[in-house]
Amino acid sequence: TLTSPLNRSTTIDLDLVGGEYVRDVPDDVQVVDLRKRSRWDFFRLLIGLRRVLKAEQPDIIFSLMDYTNVLSVLAGLGLRHRCRIVISEHNHHRSYLPHTRLPALRKWLMAFTYQRADAVVVVSRGLAEAIAEDFNVPLERIPIVHNPIDIERIQTLSRQPVSHPLFERPTNGFVIVTAGRLTRQKNVALLIRALALARRQIPAS
Repeated sequence: TLTSPLNRSTTIDLDLVGGEYVRDVPDDVQVVDLRKRSRWDFFRLLIGLRRVLKAEQPDIIFSLMDYTNVLSVLAGLGLRHRCRIVISEHNHHRSYLPHTRLPALRKWLMAFTYQRADAVVVVSRGLAEAIAEDFNVPLERIPIVHNPIDIERIQTLSRQPVSHPLFERPTNGFVIVTAGRLTRQKNVALLIRALALARRQIPAS
């Protein structure tokens, strides 16, 4: 359990907070659970986050993903204690916004808030240019930080033997391995269709 900065006498049970990496949070890091249960909690979360910011008076607000980015910028606007608002975008909005509810409103909210952030950190030049064009954010406020890749570890792993029936039977031909969430964004369905087409001409698994 970690102490909540909103009330030093209360504690937060990390088992209730949940999250895949919550156990990796160091003991000296304060955790506040705003108890988000659905996207419709937005205004309640906005009030709760703003209360946290007023109590803690942080130097920097850092958030990731569009929903949290919008929430963080709005919560940080107009505070007496000036803090830098840095948001991060890893996904290309042109690919996912058309498939969301109220895409026009969501795009307007992103433009309104992204313009008011001190920095919008992205993972590629293409995404930086798209945010600058679609949300009218100056390129100088969009630093690019590429996702890290441990090339040496990948090369080491690629040379290790793999024990699996797919690799042991020559009749299986080429073997394709993929890893990712079964979501529209990862588009595993496209890979399945491509494999089906490839199998008409070459052995593949």
